[in-house]
Order: sequence, then structure tokens, then C-alpha cells
Amino acid sequence: MEMMIEEAQTYQPSTVRSTNLLGLAKSSRLRRSPHCTGTPQAAIMTDPISLQRLICRPPHLQKRLGYLWVEEAERYQFVDGDDETVGCAELADELAWHEEVADDDPEYHQELVEWTEYVYEHELLLPIEQSCHDGVLLPTDQRAIRLESCPERMLRPLRWFFELCPAHVKSRICLDFFLLVRIDRARRTGSPDWRADKATPNPEPHAFFTPPRLKFRNYAR
Repeated sequence: MEMMIEEAQTYQPSTVRSTNLLGLAKSSRLRRSPHCTGTPQAAIMTDPISLQRLICRPPHLQKRLGYLWVEEAERYQFVDGDDETVGCAELADELAWHEEVADDDPEYHQELVEWTEYVYEHELLLPIEQSCHDGVLLPTDQRAIRLESCPERMLRPLRWFFELCPAHVKSRICLDFFLLVRIDRARRTGSPDWRADKATPNPEPHAFFTPPRLKFRNYAR
């Protein structure tokens, strides 16, 4: 991945200048996978309209709903045993061939560990969960709709993950985090579903100290 990072650092996009993927390259510690054949600029040029929707979101949605993403992400709590439950899940039938690719990839487990660390480091659990349906990553256009109000600080590293993570690694990571987030949410709220446009903000904290009310009495009577 060092080779890819060098390409990203020297690349100056001319058609889509707001992708801002280059900042991530400077802090990324991930290696280049033999199955990761695309570059950020190649991914942008092959599907510019779809990525443009992810980039050029209505600004009022982020201002109005962006903080709800942060609040929901901070509510996540990992419980021992959840990872074992998730590990028993299998990929969807249409992605079964990814398991065959993984079996033939000697670096699969190392890639899986590194990209999983990347997701945790950049707090991408909620955006990944919202980008999937039944544990399967949605098409780019549908993801763009789901992520319209997602804060930019989450969206930037998420684009990097979508574009550079090998497909057979990405499918497993998406399934795992989709289930982890929904298991936790169902445990907390009784329902695994969440959408930013239907979410309720955290209640305002009650003041620890309330000053006493002064009451003046008329003793002159």
C-alpha cells in the first residue's frame, strides 16, 4: 500500500477536487494488498457521478443531522461474546465466492486485521452499518442516499475504505460490523434499526446543583 500512498500523494485531481483523500494517505499505515488493484483516482474516474453524490451532499443535512451520527456512534458498547456470535455468520450466497478468494489469499488474515484496525481507529462502525443491507454492502448510489447527512470527518476515511480495501476482505468486515452494531443497538433500545432522519437527540443532562428559590415574606403586616 506504500506504493499506492505515494501515488495518492503526488496525484492532483482535476475533475473532482473535493475528494480530499490525500490527507488519509499521510497517516495510513496499511500495506498494499496484491488484490487491491485500483488507485483512488482510478476509482473516482470510473464512477464520478456516484462519488460526486457522496461528496456534494446537501450542506443543510449535515448541519441539521450530522451530530446525531456522532451521538449514535458514541453509544456503541462492545460486550464480550459479540465477536464470537458475529464470527458464526456466513456471507450472503451472492458473495460466497469471496470465501474462495480468501482461502487462496495467503495475506487475507493480515489484511483483515489491518483493515479492521483502520475501521476502529477512524470510528467507521456506524457508517459501515448504515451502508449495508442484511450485511451486504449497498450499491454506490444507495449508499450515497444513506450517507447524505453523515459528518465529513466520518465520510472521508470511509471513502478510503470503500475504494482501497480488497473486495473479499471488505465483504467480511462489512458483515461483521453490520452485525456488531445492530446487536448492540437492539440490546440498548429493543430495535436494531436506526436512521439519522428519524433519530432523537440525547436528552439534556440535568443540572447536578439547582440553586434554591428565594421567597420573600412580608413581616410588616
